[in-house]
Amino acid sequence: LKGKFDQAIVLFEKAEPLYRNAGNWKKYFESRLREGACHESLGRLDVAKSITESVLDEVDKIENERDRDLLAARAYTNIGIYYDFKGNIPKSIYNYKLSMRLTVKHKGDKVQEVANLMNNLGISHLRMGVLDSSVYYIKKGLEVSESHAKIDSFRLSHSYHLLGVV
Repeated sequence: LKGKFDQAIVLFEKAEPLYRNAGNWKKYFESRLREGACHESLGRLDVAKSITESVLDEVDKIENERDRDLLAARAYTNIGIYYDFKGNIPKSIYNYKLSMRLTVKHKGDKVQEVANLMNNLGISHLRMGVLDSSVYYIKKGLEVSESHAKIDSFRLSHSYHLLGVV
């Protein structure tokens, strides 16, 4: 897989200046976030975080508020994951909640992204030893997954698994 991620990074790096020069900021930032995710998958967490922070620094260039906020939400989730890996759980929770606020604002609270964020928050609280909050967030994530029109059975089973662990 390493070679595939490295290939993807090269392609994203080729696409990004083209999007930037064309002023297609949404595609540019989407490409940047995907590039960052590839670096994260390769264990290059600091590179991934740097790329994601650069998106947040410039995301205001996207004129459409919904597009801008949803890209920022993805970036905050990625930064939350970074801090989770680094063991800075309060910062991961802070970023997950920023992402949640923007996601709910534009998509409502019954979408899979919210379920995923609830699971992330549950795991973060579990890592801090706050079991009541952990159970709360995982149950909320499970409720959202169960009520979602297009249930992703993998994610749903993951929610059940997390609840069993707690």
